[in-house]
Amino acid sequence: MHDAGGGIFRMSTLLGGLDIGGTKCAAVLGRAEGDRIEIVGKHSFPTPDTPEEALASLCDELACLAASAGGGEPLAAVGVSCGGPLDSRRGRILSPPNLPGWDGIDVLTPLRERFGVPAALQNAPTPAPSPNGGGGRARGVQHDLPDLRDRNGCGSDPERSAVCRRK
Repeated sequence: MHDAGGGIFRMSTLLGGLDIGGTKCAAVLGRAEGDRIEIVGKHSFPTPDTPEEALASLCDELACLAASAGGGEPLAAVGVSCGGPLDSRRGRILSPPNLPGWDGIDVLTPLRERFGVPAALQNAPTPAPSPNGGGGRARGVQHDLPDLRDRNGCGSDPERSAVCRRK
């Protein structure tokens, strides 16, 4: 929070979310303010034939969303969701059956290099905490990216794709 000449206001944070699927990919842009996130842009497209094409398209779509809907504000972080198997710690997709040719593909380095922000990869169905605490299997997990679920079915769930640290 900052003092704006006697008034208090909250700074917003721009977050990116990417979903990699066997039939479609999606990019979502959200603006976090406090514990609330507003989806400000989204785009989905058929999954390209190669991992390189898919990652380039996802990066381009996220950059386009940030430029058009982000108001010139830089991204703060990017979360990626994808079906497994994955190596989330190393940011690699490990030959999921619905993504032929995605054998040991590093998805985080291109994002970190392009946007210069933290990026995280998680299995799409992995349960994780909600911004207001979470529970169940997520109990005891702290994460750095808030919930950016697209409740309209556009994939990308950085809540599940969050940078997670087990306590």
